[in-house]
Amino acid sequence: RRINFNIRTMKNQNTKDQAIKGSSDQDEGQKLGNQKPEVRDESEECNCDDCKCDDCDCEKKESEYKEKYLRKLADYQNLSRRVQREREEIQLQVKEWIVLKFLSVLDDLALAKESIKDRGIDLIYTKFRNILQEEGLKKIEVKKDDEFDPARMECIEAEEGGTTLIVVRDGYIMNRKVIRPAQVRVVK
Repeated sequence: RRINFNIRTMKNQNTKDQAIKGSSDQDEGQKLGNQKPEVRDESEECNCDDCKCDDCDCEKKESEYKEKYLRKLADYQNLSRRVQREREEIQLQVKEWIVLKFLSVLDDLALAKESIKDRGIDLIYTKFRNILQEEGLKKIEVKKDDEFDPARMECIEAEEGGTTLIVVRDGYIMNRKVIRPAQVRVVK
């Protein structure tokens, strides 16, 4: 509003100064592109606070600026939400990648626990498994009489006409996504 007010004030002041100096219409026409200067009385000058004059665009410009501001604000909020969502997705992907790396250690601890009956190895295995479960890791439960599900299982050996599943390596789900399918053998 101040810019519009200052520009109008300067135009009005220039018009008054030219009228006082006695500049001709020809000189003025050359300066303003052959337009005659508009002489306003101070009482007609736009005050922008009251903004009741008919030839003032202040309300239009204000609504345009407000609309532009609201659009830019909405764009910024959408960008902020998108960046936050992408950041969360990246964090989940990194977490899944790290947990996937630790699954081989968990498998080795499970083998050590079965082959060596030691209370210390049992405690280490249990703690490590609990830590991974707290991060959202879930074991894929496979029963012997389950039907083979290629979305959750990987068949490494199959007998013709086999219906029984034997788990060779456990599979895991994290964040409702299979990060490692269970390796199974399908036997009779």
